Amino acid sequence: MDVLALLYSFSGLVFGAAFIPQVVTLLKDTSGAASFNISTWSIFTLCNLVTLLYAVTHTGDHYFVFCSAIGVIGNLSVLTLGAVRRLHPAKVTARAVVKQDFFI
Repeated sequence: MDVLALLYSFSGLVFGAAFIPQVVTLLKDTSGAASFNISTWSIFTLCNLVTLLYAVTHTGDHYFVFCSAIGVIGNLSVLTLGAVRRLHPAKVTARAVVKQDFFI
């Protein structure tokens, strides 16, 4: 396996894990996600959806499709959680979901 293929394989795992801090931050947020930018995350989601559609229709690379799908799922998760926190800040709480010191 060459170095580029190894990096490509590793980047898919990193990409999927990169959504965790954002989700944790949104779960701990008490301001109604005031600093969360819905339009930016909508653009991220749309771009990842285009990447997924390209991967499915133009490549035969199942790992690329998988990584693209992880990106869409991660972006949709963050976008949905941010929108829910923005629209209903009092109804969504982080009680017992995330320890306060999980990410410092």
